[in-house]
Amino acid sequence: MVEGQSSQQVTCLSWNNEGTNLAVGLSHGFIIYSTELLLEEDGWLHEVLQRPIIGGVGVMALHGQGNIILIAGWTPSHRSTVSIYDLTIDEMQEGRESILASVTLFSPVTALRFHPRLIMVGESNQVHLFDHSLKKVHSFTVSKKAMISIGNVKTMALGTILVKKPAAGVCFSLLLGVIPGPSIGSVRCIRYVADRQLDTLFSQLSPTCLTDMDVRPLSENIIEIHRNEVHCITITPDGTRALTVSERGTSLKLLDVENGIVLSAFSRGKTPNLVHTLGLLVSSTDTVAACVSDTGTFHLFHIPIVEGLSNRLPISTGTEGGFSDTKIFKAFNDYINSMNAKARLTIPDDGLYDNLCKYRDYNRSMYTLALRPMVNKTSSCIAHVVQWNVSQEGLALKARLLSIQIDLSATMTGESVKVIRTFYFPKDEL
Repeated sequence: MVEGQSSQQVTCLSWNNEGTNLAVGLSHGFIIYSTELLLEEDGWLHEVLQRPIIGGVGVMALHGQGNIILIAGWTPSHRSTVSIYDLTIDEMQEGRESILASVTLFSPVTALRFHPRLIMVGESNQVHLFDHSLKKVHSFTVSKKAMISIGNVKTMALGTILVKKPAAGVCFSLLLGVIPGPSIGSVRCIRYVADRQLDTLFSQLSPTCLTDMDVRPLSENIIEIHRNEVHCITITPDGTRALTVSERGTSLKLLDVENGIVLSAFSRGKTPNLVHTLGLLVSSTDTVAACVSDTGTFHLFHIPIVEGLSNRLPISTGTEGGFSDTKIFKAFNDYINSMNAKARLTIPDDGLYDNLCKYRDYNRSMYTLALRPMVNKTSSCIAHVVQWNVSQEGLALKARLLSIQIDLSATMTGESVKVIRTFYFPKDEL
């Protein structure tokens, strides 16, 4: 058992934007799990696919339920190479190459985000944009500390649902993303236009409506959003809302991506603590935000639709040439707009999991989460929180997934959140 565990260890974890699939990178391959069945009353974690990869998996990215994934290797000789894999091709059985395209960068890849029309790759102090064939579209320089650690995938976010917008008789698809900005505490809101098509219906719209729309292929909006280095970013599937937190971890910011406006702030507490992961769920009735910090504390924030965001004072707006808000004004707005957590939950200790992680000093806990709506239960949602303990090399023997049920209508803090089930993975035979 020990020999099998040491040869096939967890290197990274990655969700698709909807939280329906969880990809587990391994030192010699990867596994993809579906979380769809976890929403059932007797839910369970379903293994969809496992595949060996030469060089292992150091960072990976998924898109929806598609058969295409993006991988950067784990071993030193593979960490700078990004490859697009077609999962419908089994090389062992079909004798065909499953790699559709590859590109090698100058330094190890630290983060990936994938959409069939746009790919984000983070390395050192740069974020590169590529098209579907890994031809470079653009590169951005980011704050030096933002992209320094391998596997820090939470420092980039990309909305993956295409939004149809009319402009001068042309119907185009809009992709929205958020990455670290050029200076400490800033972010870039990226707007990428793809798939332009003539549309006779839209061409009949008012000329004023059409000419007011920005149809540049790629544009950016820089916002000074935190006073410390941005550490985590997450985004809704349609890219319209994003959530950020700095390395200080005391304040989360809710962002209108397309307009470059900070809508609200959530207070995690006065004590600085590193936040490992963020979750954001926006519906017609609620905005739900969540985070897990280094202490293993899950914080939940909730804005009902009756409260709304339109009447809240924007904390800051973006500028393309500089930053317009003074630090005093921003600090005051942070204070009056901050909302306290609706509920807190300490990730419970688990004797079995703790025993598994004692081997070879796997003593540093890491977390990632995804928020999922519950069908036919508008006042409830589920948080899937994954915990894994890593060694100094960044490897883990096991991971555990906890499903946390969230009742948004509960008035008592203790009744809002509860752990309903736990799963361990990968299986020993892997």
